[in-house]
Amino acid sequence: MRTVLVVLGIWAGVAFALVGVWVLIVKMARRNNDRREAGYARDAVSAPSRRSAPGGELIRQASTPSDAGDERIDMPPAQAVVRAWTEPSQDPRKHAEAQLAVREAIPDLAYALDRLAAESQHRRTP
Repeated sequence: MRTVLVVLGIWAGVAFALVGVWVLIVKMARRNNDRREAGYARDAVSAPSRRSAPGGELIRQASTPSDAGDERIDMPPAQAVVRAWTEPSQDPRKHAEAQLAVREAIPDLAYALDRLAAESQHRRTP
């Protein structure tokens, strides 16, 4: 009798483990499917113009700013990023709103941009 209970206990443990693994696989498959539908497929890197954000909006490739002139195109990328983050181009209100949107949506990016701008400012002052 004792052996039967041990065997039943082992089988019950195996059955619970299999059910747990099955539930985990199903959840991972659903998550992967949701990510694929949202545009986070692995091939999205090779086709960035077809990638979409979680909200469904199409992400466009960045174009060369028309009002930046040749000056920003030729400068080093870090310097161009600092200038784009700190110096509003035509509409200061729109620039401030965009900064606020970045600060709310991606606080780590805003913090990094602020640090980069402060470091750049520190290097410029004697």
